[in-house]
Amino acid sequence: MTCDLCGQASATQVTTQIQNGEKSIQYRCDACFAPETHPPPKLNRPCAQCKQREGEIKFVRVHPQGRSVTYVCEVCASK
Repeated sequence: MTCDLCGQASATQVTTQIQNGEKSIQYRCDACFAPETHPPPKLNRPCAQCKQREGEIKFVRVHPQGRSVTYVCEVCASK
């Protein structure tokens, strides 16, 4: 399999993304997958535990000093 980005080198990395219910798979070589050229996705509310997925579950804790709000993804919440 060749890299989807440069179309020349052999793909060594596979990225799967689901957006709006549609799954897309991208194949990248090491050079095209480098963090400088493939930054992590921007998350509006990153999961407080894994920081890899969007936090969809809201936890509100009330303390004498006020309240704290954290978000956790469904995967971490089920652990």
